[in-house]
Amino acid sequence: MSGLFGIPTQRRLKKIDEIQIIDLITYISQIALINEISEIKKVRGLHWFDRNPTPINRSWSGSAVAPHSPTVRWTYTVPANKIAFLELAFAHVLRRSASTVLGEVACEFFYTPNGGSTLPTLRALIFDNTVGARAHVNVGQALIMNEGDLLEGMSYDDSNGGTTIMEVNAKLTEFDL
Repeated sequence: MSGLFGIPTQRRLKKIDEIQIIDLITYISQIALINEISEIKKVRGLHWFDRNPTPINRSWSGSAVAPHSPTVRWTYTVPANKIAFLELAFAHVLRRSASTVLGEVACEFFYTPNGGSTLPTLRALIFDNTVGARAHVNVGQALIMNEGDLLEGMSYDDSNGGTTIMEVNAKLTEFDL
């Protein structure tokens, strides 16, 4: 039974109020949390790994590669206002036919931080004239790169004659700063 102005009587008021109060507290807590998250985003922004991820692939392979001097097969430079995460790096070499004079055969990665010195990062290398000799290296979640940083995939074969199978690949993801 309702009292004055449709307000429930004391007995019914107690049960209704407990449920309504819990609902009201839950609602207020949710609003407060949403507002707090909005304020944090205004001050800090999103984490770099939540900002427009863009997959980037760099790849080179050759199936009958003759001896050659160090050759850059591909490059990747982190663009302005971006950060990049090197997720996978893979290098592979395989002796396909014997050479007359043995030499090093390699696929490798070089990393140059913006304004810094070039660093050898990863190398698959063989020094073996046996047909079928191989080396491969793969690394996951390897490097966080800042704008202007450079990653290069390279190969070389110092042998005299013979052929090799070579491969140097990278999978990166770019994010907005």
